[in-house]
Amino acid sequence: MNNMIHMKRSSPVFLAPLLPIILFLIFFVSFALAVEIENTPQPEKKAYSAEKEIAAERTIVAQVGDAEITEADLQEAVQRKVQTIYSHGQDLTQKPEYRRDALNDLIEVALLFRAAVKRGMKIPDDVVDGVVEQNKKQLGSEKGLHEVLKSRGLTMDEFRSRILQYRLANELLRDLFEKSKYSDEELKQYYEGHKENFRRPDAVHLYDILLKVEPSATEQEWLKQEERAEEILKQLQAGEAFSDLAAKNSDDPYRVKGGDLGFIHKGMLMSEEQEAAAFALQPGELSKVIRTLEGFYIMKAGEKTPGELLDFDKVKGDLAQKLQKKRFEEQKLDLLMTMRAEYPVKINITLNDKL
Repeated sequence: MNNMIHMKRSSPVFLAPLLPIILFLIFFVSFALAVEIENTPQPEKKAYSAEKEIAAERTIVAQVGDAEITEADLQEAVQRKVQTIYSHGQDLTQKPEYRRDALNDLIEVALLFRAAVKRGMKIPDDVVDGVVEQNKKQLGSEKGLHEVLKSRGLTMDEFRSRILQYRLANELLRDLFEKSKYSDEELKQYYEGHKENFRRPDAVHLYDILLKVEPSATEQEWLKQEERAEEILKQLQAGEAFSDLAAKNSDDPYRVKGGDLGFIHKGMLMSEEQEAAAFALQPGELSKVIRTLEGFYIMKAGEKTPGELLDFDKVKGDLAQKLQKKRFEEQKLDLLMTMRAEYPVKINITLNDKL
């Protein structure tokens, strides 16, 4: 088995290219969510089973340098990953893909934490204290928190250490993201060097009628539909309304709009024949009957708008966010690879055959 889990270019940091940065974990309160405290005295056999369960959860599933990731850590990470996914009653926590992704996240946090420490980054004690207090409130008391930690085989010091790790990893990500910004001069240089990416293509307001032919149809059936299309074209040329004939005859879903497709940019139509004919038409002009793999089309052109180069000021905002995200992901990946070389990662479990 290959013991290397591939680092991902995308991570829980971004939900969408244009949304603000989202961190791995804002408050470390998950222990309170998964464990129910049982106050009723248990028989000796039950207590022994609980000890075995804790031992199983303390199984080391991966190592990052000398740091260990336990089965309990992995289960917790999987729970966070799947808790917002509707699963139709299925238990997603044992699915290999979710366990693999969650383990990747834990490895990334461990590596980012060590990178943050090497950079001299610190988290004030009162921040960690605040997270501990929030857990106490969620569980009702300090005793409740200690009971939950004990049930997971953790001490309070270990719990505080984990809070610190997530917080430092988050702070490092914030710092990386902030430093990934492009200056106005860099944005302008990128724009000048990639102008074709910011050119709006030619567009035409298009109407169509489609007489569909099934792929298994005989040539005789094709000829029959072609004759019907030619007859409809004659009616259009005689002055009948395109929208009326489209509503009555077209097999295109847009027949309910009288065949109105709206503005179509170059590259949007399915066939070369359609596109060539559409952009050769003048406003108000009808096409000939066009044969395609789907059947026969008749098109009518409306308003035409020529392509244009979008001004830098119009694209600057979106471009800045896109490039910042790209640079951030690249810098994050480089950092993770550097840290991985210094702190080798060892995987002790088989998640699926693709690892």
